[in-house]
Amino acid sequence: MEIRKLQLTGGSSLAITLPKKWVDHFGLKSKDTVVIYSQKSGSLIIQPARYKEQLLKTVLKIDGLTKDMLTRELTAHYISGSDELTIKSKRITRDQRNRIREILQSLIGYEIIDESSEGVFIKNIFDATKFPIIQNVEKMFVIVKSMFNDAIKAITQNNNPLASDVIDRDFEIDKLRLAIMRQFYALIQGRVYDEEIGLSQADTNYYEHVATQLERIADHAVKIARTVITADKKSESLVSSRLKNIVKKILPLLEYSEEAVRELDKTLAHIILEKNPEIERTFLLDRDVKSFEEMLVVDSLDRLRGYVMNIAEITIDQAIVVKKK
Repeated sequence: MEIRKLQLTGGSSLAITLPKKWVDHFGLKSKDTVVIYSQKSGSLIIQPARYKEQLLKTVLKIDGLTKDMLTRELTAHYISGSDELTIKSKRITRDQRNRIREILQSLIGYEIIDESSEGVFIKNIFDATKFPIIQNVEKMFVIVKSMFNDAIKAITQNNNPLASDVIDRDFEIDKLRLAIMRQFYALIQGRVYDEEIGLSQADTNYYEHVATQLERIADHAVKIARTVITADKKSESLVSSRLKNIVKKILPLLEYSEEAVRELDKTLAHIILEKNPEIERTFLLDRDVKSFEEMLVVDSLDRLRGYVMNIAEITIDQAIVVKKK
């Protein structure tokens, strides 16, 4: 940190000198243009005008990577903000190419521009400033609610087609969450700014955390759906009627948390958290399960409870942060 005194210039304007190390780092000279961004926090960000236009170019070498490792590495490049990604290998196999294409379906904005036997060139066409984070978190709520409701319906009716549909919807949740993470990283890296997206770093951090909890809830809806598909039973229902008692208390919490996030309502968030002891007692009282499938459903419902409580807690934190502004 360096401290500068304001100096009066031109009779009415205030000015400061820029740190020499910073100027030398960017190779700036007299008459060069800098851009000043005013942040919601009250701070100012100063950057060379050309800095904003620079693309982040990265290279991913995939020799020796398994399919899962390739997925993690490619996704990490996307989240960290790579604009141009070159994937290299001594020879890219057909399976690797297919895997790369599968991964790209979950990465909004990533497109294959060119490829050869030794490489794949990917370019980002995603404009973070035109991605409405709040609206997409709201969209995630809608999808997750439908997924969980249909997952419960699928297992109570032993409905395989409905279970398969739940699994398919998880794809959209993953896409939205990764795009929100990319935008959050772009903001903290100084590649986009508060005034461009209408959210501060604290705001974006909050919605990224909410999106993460929703993605985990969706994963448990998928877990229930897969239980339906893999179950070796011909009965109309894979669970007992007693499960309805738990479902009636758990699923409405998702509705309440959606409203709490939309309105940034800490009073409603407190109400959600106050319900937690009662719901925990319900799980303790209803320990007897009909089957292995029912045990998995009860576990997923308990995880849903935990994730909703997390959303309520961070909503209270965010509401207080916003009130202080």
